Amino acid sequence: MKTFQDICRMTQPEVKKYMDAYLASNQYDPISEDGFLYAKGDVPVLLVAHMDTVHKVKCTEIIESDGKISSPQGIGGDDRCGVFMIMNIIKKQHCSVLLCEDEEIGCIGASKFCKTDYIKQLGVNYMIEFDRKGSTDAVFYNCANEDFENFVIDNTGYKTAWGTFSDISKLGPAAKRAAVNLSCGYYKAHTLDEYVIYDEMMDTIDAAQSLIAAECTVPFEYKERKLPNYSKSSYNYGDTYSLYDRDYINMYNHQRQRKLVEDDLYLELEVVANDENGDESVYYAKGKSKADCWADLFLTYTHLSYDIITDYSFV
Repeated sequence: MKTFQDICRMTQPEVKKYMDAYLASNQYDPISEDGFLYAKGDVPVLLVAHMDTVHKVKCTEIIESDGKISSPQGIGGDDRCGVFMIMNIIKKQHCSVLLCEDEEIGCIGASKFCKTDYIKQLGVNYMIEFDRKGSTDAVFYNCANEDFENFVIDNTGYKTAWGTFSDISKLGPAAKRAAVNLSCGYYKAHTLDEYVIYDEMMDTIDAAQSLIAAECTVPFEYKERKLPNYSKSSYNYGDTYSLYDRDYINMYNHQRQRKLVEDDLYLELEVVANDENGDESVYYAKGKSKADCWADLFLTYTHLSYDIITDYSFV
């Protein structure tokens, strides 16, 4: 508990320096470069987390109440939980580790790592990211390797959930390896009301260790998800689409209630934001450039502001 609270009190540069020393003390040869901290391990699994938080004021006061850990300055469970969980896992399983900088402003560190030769020489079977709210979610984003999904679910007991974007959304395709983002026990991310349930963090550590220990003789390849055709308000609910795809269709129907852009020249922006109660909602915008998308978003949804956005992705 104390170590987790200490990490929450650190700035991003302090976390990077601390983890550099921690990895070295655990028989790693860490590589610290602009945007990331990377250490190659003996177990062919890459563990991923990010070192930044959205909170601008350094966390100094930490409150423990009813099993929850919070701070008036923002506890930063997203993603100090992930850093702490990796620290615990590598004590028993010497996996490779990647800690990214500036995920919250566009996966900057992960993008820089993807431009290095390290991404081509990972030598791993799959990736596990620890950067998801809640307690039992497994998020695969656009990775459609059903064998990998079943492997994760069978060995963790977690359930498939939807997400919009995180570091593995960059890393998986670049490395051509399947990846999953597991729940970390944090809630109401990107708000000062954010809190962490310590026991749920520890549960995911146990689940991840079970997953890593499961037999895996060949790498799980990254397979891009082929989304259904939503045009002309006519959807095929027969055997052509899996239940997974039909759930995706339902999500779009109920959350958007408007026709998707058919012109490939247009970009789409999907945004997840917290309301005043900390509940998440999904919003969509379109444009011929990323700037157009952001302008369309804020003009359409005038109550939105950047500081309540928890996740986004361009399509």
